[in-house]
Amino acid sequence: MCYATINLACAVQTLLREPSWRPRFRYYHWTLSVVGFGLCMAIMFLSSWYFALVALVLVVCAYKYIEYKGAEKEYGDGIRGLSMSAARFALLRLEDAPLHTKNWRPQLLVLVELDEDFVPKNEKIVTFASQLKHGKGLTLLLSIIDGYFPDQTEVRSNAKAALKKLIVANKVKGFADVAVTRQMSETLCALVQTAGLGGMHPNTIIVSWPDEWHDGVGHRRVHLFTEAIRVAQAANLAVLVPVAVHKFPSNKERVEGYIDVWWIVYDGGLLMLLPFLLKQYKVWAKCKLRIFTVAHEEDNSIQMKKQLQNFIYQLRIEAHVDIVEMMDEDITAYTYDLTTRMEQRQQMLKALHLNRSRSTASIEVQTMVEMAHVHHQQHHHHHNSRHFTLSVDSEPEDSPPSATAEHEPKEANVIKMHDAVKLNKVIIERSREAQLVIINLPHPPKQGEDEFHWMDYLEVMSKGLNRVLWVKGTDQEVVTIFS
Repeated sequence: MCYATINLACAVQTLLREPSWRPRFRYYHWTLSVVGFGLCMAIMFLSSWYFALVALVLVVCAYKYIEYKGAEKEYGDGIRGLSMSAARFALLRLEDAPLHTKNWRPQLLVLVELDEDFVPKNEKIVTFASQLKHGKGLTLLLSIIDGYFPDQTEVRSNAKAALKKLIVANKVKGFADVAVTRQMSETLCALVQTAGLGGMHPNTIIVSWPDEWHDGVGHRRVHLFTEAIRVAQAANLAVLVPVAVHKFPSNKERVEGYIDVWWIVYDGGLLMLLPFLLKQYKVWAKCKLRIFTVAHEEDNSIQMKKQLQNFIYQLRIEAHVDIVEMMDEDITAYTYDLTTRMEQRQQMLKALHLNRSRSTASIEVQTMVEMAHVHHQQHHHHHNSRHFTLSVDSEPEDSPPSATAEHEPKEANVIKMHDAVKLNKVIIERSREAQLVIINLPHPPKQGEDEFHWMDYLEVMSKGLNRVLWVKGTDQEVVTIFS
């Protein structure tokens, strides 16, 4: 048995072309080791087959014990080399063959925000990812830290260790990485484009809703959030945005009730696939699926319902289908006032962000002037010096008007808010008690457009609901009627 394992190890290292394998025998060939291994095994079984089986079991146990104790640090591990070769071969195969709709599954890129103590601010987002994946496919956990990388190497190591603990705690089969940068938006764009390896790259990004975007420091949060969605859309990635992710169930909970899908725009069937995948996990297994779609007065609701029921039946998904008719209503005073307050609040937030930026610059300029003044006094006592001060609390002359000033909302904003209020009304009527409501995510605003108005529309549409998952597909077919 000893000679058999030695011959096998020699053959494996030769076939893997390990740099450390350098045999002294000039005429050595891997076929000699294979022949020697075969002869040793044949002699063993010819002598006594049951003792040969016992010897094989003992060898496997010895290998696992050595692997457990970590002796591969001194002697290496040929199995790891085989795994690397198999992984390389599989990645090349995936790169060459296009992905079929039948094999599509969400490969997740999860954005995790860490605080100063490396504690995740939204740990439940990883829990949700584990429930959605159920240990299948690729999951990448990514965190971006603001700073200068050469000075933050230890911080990055600690943050990466915290993410790995999060992976183990939530039983996620995936990887974690941390990026330290001074330009978070640009780094996020680069990471979304380059994440993964070969055919194993993310096709779906999960980013949590910024709960505290209304406060004065929420301007940066809103920009990073919308930028992540814009970048994902440009990279042809699906987007999942859980709202109030802290309310989502843990892996130990069991929820019962309904998962409601509000199918407003066809996105390749992603809205149908996600609840099906969630129901495969024990947390959501007892939930029933309901699918709602919106029809206008001129649409044939009966025909739409028949077609949708037939489509769901062909997909072999058990779900109750309902058509919701949206009636044309006049714009109410509530909608008009809501739009007015929304625009005024956003103007105040922008003014606050502008004031903070200018205040920071004022403090820096004042500090530089005072240092120069002290230096001037030390070297030129006989000269008169002037002291310059810049007011930190002063308000810029071009600051937007306050919320108490007269304000006339834009007509386009009023119409959008009216649609959001109407849709929220019908969703509340039917899905108030649902365990999870899945809704199409509208297109994000373009670069330079108002991001706060878009956030307000989403918040109005999801107001009053327990758990909400915004979903934006790529228009690529992800479900098929063929098995």
